[in-house]
Parts: sequence; structure tokens; C-alpha cells
Amino acid sequence: MKINPRFDTETENIDVAGVDNIDEDVEITYEEYTEKSKTYRIYELKDDTGNVLKMKMEYKKRPNTLDIEILELIYNDEIETPQRNNFHIVCIYKKELKNLVQHLKIDMDEVNVKYHPKKDESIITRKGGTEKRDGLVLIVLRTEKGTLSYIVE
Repeated sequence: MKINPRFDTETENIDVAGVDNIDEDVEITYEEYTEKSKTYRIYELKDDTGNVLKMKMEYKKRPNTLDIEILELIYNDEIETPQRNNFHIVCIYKKELKNLVQHLKIDMDEVNVKYHPKKDESIITRKGGTEKRDGLVLIVLRTEKGTLSYIVE
């Protein structure tokens, strides 16, 4: 089972999807709590066969800005410590989307995606260079046995 967090432009929040190779029905719940002025979310994913994946993230939401860091992944009671990571999103609305910038860093790997609504195009920047795509492109985090990666879609 894998967990795929991504930014949802409609809610201006993180949307978490569960992916299971065997089972399409993955139940997702989360709880949010604050401790020592930091906010945390713990997502729990369960499939029909009884597997449980938990993800703990530090969650910072301010006007137009969202920062998350995945702190811990637990799969069937086995703790995995993910690589150092930060997912930073700046989303500006004035009746409609005016600007969306996403930045993801996992250890030394970085990707930036800037969406220009007027042109309806996204500029993706990575170590290998810059790429332009039509439409809105989002960064989707992925987990695989405690290892973080991403795709842009």
C-alpha cells in the first residue's frame, strides 16, 4: 500500500490518496492536533485485507501558503523514517486562481512547478533543466516502503 499526498487547488489543502496493488478500496482517515505550537496530521489508510499505513506530517497552513513535512511512516506497526523533505505551496486566489507555485525537496532532489493561469501552462524546474507543459501540473508525493519520491502530473 502506498500513500500519495498532493495539493488540491479547489480546497487549497492537501489531498491524500491511497494506492494498493491488490485492493482498490482503501479507507483514509486523519486526525489533526497541535502540540507545542506545531500542528500535526496523522493519516491512516486501511485496506480490506487488514494492512494499515500511517503517515505523520507536520502541517503549517497560513494565508496563501501551505508547508508539509512527512515525519514518520508506519506500515503494519513497522516504523519507517522517511528522508528529509519539505513540500511548500503558494497559492494565490483573487476570485480565481492567479498564481500557484509548488516546491518539493526530498534530501538533495528538488522540483519546482510554477503554474501561469493566464497562459494555462506550467513550468517544471529540476536539476536536469526546465520543461514547459500545457495546463495545470501538480506535484504528487509517493511512498514506497518508507522511501519518498514524486511524480509531476
